Amino acid sequence: MGPRGQTGREPLTGSVSVVVPVYRVAGTIEACLQSVAEQTMVASQVILVDDAGGDESMEIAVAAAERLSLPYEVVVHPANAGLGAARNSGLALAGGEYVWFLDSDDTAEPTFLADLFQAVSAAEADFAICRTRRVAPDGTDLGVVEDTYWRRVCPGPDIARELLRGRLRAYACNKIFRTKLFGNDPFPVGQAYEDFVPVLKLALEAQRVAVVNRPLYRYRDVPSSISNRFGEHTLDLLRVSEQLDRLFAARGDTEDFADDLLVHHYRQVLLPIANMALRSATSHGPDDLTCAAVTTVRGRIRSREIARLARIGELRLAAAAAVLAGLPGAYTRVLQWR
Repeated sequence: MGPRGQTGREPLTGSVSVVVPVYRVAGTIEACLQSVAEQTMVASQVILVDDAGGDESMEIAVAAAERLSLPYEVVVHPANAGLGAARNSGLALAGGEYVWFLDSDDTAEPTFLADLFQAVSAAEADFAICRTRRVAPDGTDLGVVEDTYWRRVCPGPDIARELLRGRLRAYACNKIFRTKLFGNDPFPVGQAYEDFVPVLKLALEAQRVAVVNRPLYRYRDVPSSISNRFGEHTLDLLRVSEQLDRLFAARGDTEDFADDLLVHHYRQVLLPIANMALRSATSHGPDDLTCAAVTTVRGRIRSREIARLARIGELRLAAAAAVLAGLPGAYTRVLQWR
């Protein structure tokens, strides 16, 4: 356990635990923790989860936490278990009223915690969300991910619809949550895109969600990251879609969210899988996995669903799905120019 206090700042009334998974991030973890130390609201607890990366990342993290006088604790995994397991381990140790899942590649603006905490407190909300700025590894600004969102406080189900439609993002990292909302091990283990379903579930159950309409979280967009490169993990998007179907069936409100689920299935599952597979095939040559992925996606596109997408105003999405299903060569050529 590291130092418990920080100097030079008075904390706001409230406590926030910061969970930071550490796995092969030797080049970014120090900047990540520096951004925690620079927060205008003092974090009450910083939990470093050693996910057995086999390099010097954890040593760098601990040294940085010591140097920055962060109130840190360490959780050690005996073997690499992935981001979902790391977040679960950190959450189990979190003692703060709120929890922030900060990815170790990323940083945040100095007012991230203060602004989200003030928003969630003023609204008596269950969690708060801000917009996200993408930055290249060299620091180049790549723009803001989400469009402007003017509603300050929303019912949770409204936020769930925005997440399904992709207008807001279900990242765990650009939010702070009331810790007590989580049960045990909410994040799936051994699966990519592990944050979508837990965050969506919390939104569905939330009375209110506070929205801060500023890009306070800085997402480091690394070309080699899981979200940017094609592999077997990309097909976990299909698992996410299946998990959502089960979640809504268990809640009994599949019909109420049918259009939103359909948009999610095409915009955030089928087309992204096809796009990443086709880009990989173009860059590195087709292989069994890319061919199987595209075949799987095309086999799941339904003409009645394309028609329904068009009826609810998702014309571009409907057109993209129709071209992919009927003219995959043309789709690939268009994709190359995007």
